[in-house]
Amino acid sequence: MPFAPWAEQKFDPNQARDVTRWMEAVLGRKLCDDVQALKTEHDFAGILKDGVALCELINEIQPGSVRRINKQLSPFKQMENVEFFTKACVEYGMNALDVFQITDLYEVKAVYTVFNCLHALGSLALKNGFKGPVYGVKIADKAERHFTEKQLAEGKRIIPMQAGSNRNPSQSGMTPYGFSRQIIPSDVEATKLSSESQNIVSLQYGTNLTANQSGMTPYGLGRQIVSMSSVSDDAAGSDAHSNSNSDPAVDKDLSTEDSAFNDEELF
Repeated sequence: MPFAPWAEQKFDPNQARDVTRWMEAVLGRKLCDDVQALKTEHDFAGILKDGVALCELINEIQPGSVRRINKQLSPFKQMENVEFFTKACVEYGMNALDVFQITDLYEVKAVYTVFNCLHALGSLALKNGFKGPVYGVKIADKAERHFTEKQLAEGKRIIPMQAGSNRNPSQSGMTPYGFSRQIIPSDVEATKLSSESQNIVSLQYGTNLTANQSGMTPYGLGRQIVSMSSVSDDAAGSDAHSNSNSDPAVDKDLSTEDSAFNDEELF
């Protein structure tokens, strides 16, 4: 049984078969009777746990990497062969993080790390100019840049724009926090807004007189949707109704009082 359930879930039989076919092509011999029969971690570990095929593989890629390969069947000698292979991979230029542990293969703890290591070995072999069968993707070459002391000194004099250039840091031209995104056409000069329009204070801020909430619906009330025509009709109807309900006698008394008030002002 594997060391942890998650290790078994990461095992990919198809990838294990691809690695086995590549090793057989490099070594020129069969590692198992039927590659398609490799379905479990134990099947894949069974053809590699003695370390012989691994040592022969690294010797084909980099001759002389493992000088002595143990042919004994004792567990100690088999694990020693696996250790020879992992050390040879590091010496060949492989990252130590890509190398598996001996127990991952021999005790079937995490067999998926074995074919991950072999995949990295195939990629490293392509980078180093191996002419045999190809497996993996070639590792990118390092692109180093060399600068003179004068160029490095010039670079220290340049203040990045993130620091506000050499004029002082500022946030001019930036959209204020909370504002909506400003979408302006690319041809800014042709569609530039006039200075007068930029000086107008929006009504949402209460204009430039005094901020107020006049005309707004009180909090909690529903939205009032009223047409202007109905408002004007209601106003005209109310005036007509008030005129029709007036008392002629009262209107006459009011007019008499107004005339008497005006006579007193004259004298």
